[in-house]
Amino acid sequence: RDSVASRGLGDVYKRQPFNNVTVSPTGRMQICCISEHNFTFDSNKRHINEFKDINEWFHGPYMNKIRDAMLNGKYLKECAGCYKLEKLDRQSLRNWENDLYLKNNSSAPLDKIELNQLNVKFGNKCNLKCKMCFPYSSSELWKEWKELGWNINDPNKGGNWKYYDSYYEEDYDWPTKKENLDKLKAMAQFCNRVHFTGGEPMISPALFRWLKHCIDKKYSKDIDLEIVTNGTKIHPRFCMMAEQFKSITIHLSIDGLDNTYDSVSYTHLTLPTNREV
Repeated sequence: RDSVASRGLGDVYKRQPFNNVTVSPTGRMQICCISEHNFTFDSNKRHINEFKDINEWFHGPYMNKIRDAMLNGKYLKECAGCYKLEKLDRQSLRNWENDLYLKNNSSAPLDKIELNQLNVKFGNKCNLKCKMCFPYSSSELWKEWKELGWNINDPNKGGNWKYYDSYYEEDYDWPTKKENLDKLKAMAQFCNRVHFTGGEPMISPALFRWLKHCIDKKYSKDIDLEIVTNGTKIHPRFCMMAEQFKSITIHLSIDGLDNTYDSVSYTHLTLPTNREV
């Protein structure tokens, strides 16, 4: 971050728009996984269905304007969440990603544009409906919200969940479309770090198809793989496939143990209290 700050960009620069593409659960393309849905610049296309390939988005006019704005020290509406955390003197994703980029090379160029990372949320299909979650990331919660009529009269609107008005109408099934998965497969040979969530990625056929593609093409040995999972559906097949990647990091989404976990996740699964997670 010293290198970022020394160039007068410490308050605005974020590495991800220069090397990463994020696909949200609805298939909407974003500058990062937590970017706000208030947009600094207009764009006539934002959905993976609308692009012939990932590079069309990454090198398109919207992303070019985002990068130019950052290099010119301009604040962005999309980054409001990180700005708020930093005002509270808390670590933001923006600062964390910058630190990671500059960790082994403090003189790394900040304006280098090279797409070598993916952050993909394979729809909202999930086997749980955790209380701390949201329909945007859980199909089971989405079913419940529709039964309660909250998809029409959202009780959280204007509250803590700042999602855009049309998120209910977006395409949660985009990972089932072959052409979309092909777009992600085409990027595998250029990636050194890939981060998958959902929904629950371990129940997504698209995840396993993408992993198999990387293994078959010998790309996996150069990819650091990260998976966020609730840990209830880790198939032995995944463990065998994961061994073929350069590294594997599994983030377990567990917000308590025993009765607390039972209550949060609406399950009857009890985890031992003496188990390290």
